[in-house]
Amino acid sequence: MSTYKIAVSSMQLDGKLPPGDERWRDFNASFRNMELLKSDAAAMIADGHAFTTWHRNQWRNSANYELGQHLALDFDAGTEASSIPALMRDKFVQHYATYLYSTPSHQPEAPKSRVLFVLDTPIMQAKNYVLASRALLWLFGTADAKCKDACRFFYGSINCEAVFVNRVLPLAKVREIIVQYVATGQEERRRHTVETPAEAQTFDGDADRLIRYWQRRMEAAREGERNDTLNKAAYSLGELVRAGVINKPEVYNILEPAAMRAGLAKGEAAGTIASGLRAWV
Repeated sequence: MSTYKIAVSSMQLDGKLPPGDERWRDFNASFRNMELLKSDAAAMIADGHAFTTWHRNQWRNSANYELGQHLALDFDAGTEASSIPALMRDKFVQHYATYLYSTPSHQPEAPKSRVLFVLDTPIMQAKNYVLASRALLWLFGTADAKCKDACRFFYGSINCEAVFVNRVLPLAKVREIIVQYVATGQEERRRHTVETPAEAQTFDGDADRLIRYWQRRMEAAREGERNDTLNKAAYSLGELVRAGVINKPEVYNILEPAAMRAGLAKGEAAGTIASGLRAWV
């Protein structure tokens, strides 16, 4: 059976360390580079052991990064969308996640969850690991944006709710997402170079809720209904374009990642979005 490279803390914690706690120094020196089965890594997390990427000198610091063979995302909005059942409906999670568990700050009425993706191949350079983290955050627009440091640690969670999916995320798939993420960023930069500050718009509360609604609807769409849902989403967001709240390229940036998580190819998603916007016009 395959093992995977992950650094695990020898300290067993039943919650988060508070700021200024005298144990922080010992904690940052407590991680050991290990090669584990996916099931063993999940068991250690459920026993309250934090984890991070491999690093040198027995000191958790981005400058000591050695390699990373996992990516993790936090969903801590405290809404139903941050619950494990909701995340398990995501097609990308179903196909590529290894382990989902409730975090130490989780409450039944305010769910907070973490998704762990184990990679088939380690990422050897810190800058590439950060880029992969940023790309995955782009793909999951509702995840905590802080989860992108090269040696960021993630707490374990004793007595957590958990689902062991037992999948592996291919590094080749991560590279595909990076290419799409970089291309989207380049397009955004080109748009901003020709957009005057007076024309720049921000979302108001209602617009933001509408956007999140269609992102969730798209992510949950099943095979056979994905294109129809995406078409309706683009048609609906066309109203925000008309109102000047967002512009047309932003509709693609909002909906394409959700469509890709649901299983559509980028080109197919772009064509359907274009069709929905044309129908609105």
